[in-house]
Amino acid sequence: MKYQKGLSLIELMIALVIGLLLVAATVQMFVGSRVTYSMQNELAKVQENARFAMNFISRDLRMAGYIGCTKHLTIANTLRDTANGDAAHGEYDLSVPIAIEDNYVSASGTSIDLPSNASPSDGTDIVSIKFSDTEGACSVTDHNTSSAVMTCTGHEFVTGQVLLVSDCKKAAIVQHTGGNPNKIVHNTGNSVTPGNCTKGLGLPIVCSTLGTAEDFTGGTVMLLRNYTYYIDQNAFGVPALYRTSIGVTDKNATLNQQELVEGVENMQVLLGLDTDDDGTADCFKSSVSRCVSSGSVTVTEDNIVAIRVSLVIRSIANNVTSTPQSYVLNGVTITPTDNYLRKVFTSTVTLRNRTL
Repeated sequence: MKYQKGLSLIELMIALVIGLLLVAATVQMFVGSRVTYSMQNELAKVQENARFAMNFISRDLRMAGYIGCTKHLTIANTLRDTANGDAAHGEYDLSVPIAIEDNYVSASGTSIDLPSNASPSDGTDIVSIKFSDTEGACSVTDHNTSSAVMTCTGHEFVTGQVLLVSDCKKAAIVQHTGGNPNKIVHNTGNSVTPGNCTKGLGLPIVCSTLGTAEDFTGGTVMLLRNYTYYIDQNAFGVPALYRTSIGVTDKNATLNQQELVEGVENMQVLLGLDTDDDGTADCFKSSVSRCVSSGSVTVTEDNIVAIRVSLVIRSIANNVTSTPQSYVLNGVTITPTDNYLRKVFTSTVTLRNRTL
């Protein structure tokens, strides 16, 4: 019986080659699995970011123009403008519940009110949405028009908040100037900003006098919301969806901004037109698209019944794809110069209330 005493050089070389092949195959499988995992992970993040972003925008668009009861109420706005003059403050003007800045250009600025530190990305759309919120609303059991005090037991509104009161016959926008937990005070004075220019909540608004008194006993007081959506760069240089909202600082109404979802690179808005007066946007039911860019129509037209929002969501990590990936936005094919993963998500929202 002979025993193995060693390996020949040829046998050793064959064993090394076989081992190298096995290692190479294992490394290839690992690299392939890692690339696939990275792609799937970034795709999941893109889809999740899109879901959150679209949920925020769609929910607010559906509420745009809501003032309680019928949408045809007349609204008296007693708020002063930024210079404390007699004009209604634009940030709280519900006569235009939706305002759209089409393809924003920083050099030209925007007519939509934004915080001073906001820097929207050029070429993206900006959407401002205003409505009254029923959450936290209270019922007016008594209204002393001469002292500008409404009894609204148990309310949680704070001094400086901008409110809307409605009784299904009329409505008014006021700023809460008092601190009693059971009272809503809409007096004049400089204790809050922008402040009320008159006690009277009836039309026409006359700021140089006490105005026209209107009794809102039996009405409802709601918080006025103003949300503006736009694309900006966050602190890490990543494009993100931002939203401004009305806040209160030292009893003064202010616009605050908040980053909602990172990775949102572009937002484009199309308006759905109802040209045959059937209540449905023609561009959504015709084989030939009749949606138009918001910049090509007058935004006060009554035949705008829906809004289509398209978001370009980008991966946070670069080099997710091996080559630049083209995508289609509003019928235009765009080919980037980097290797970020991008997807376009689109949602159509029917406008329920008075809108543009």
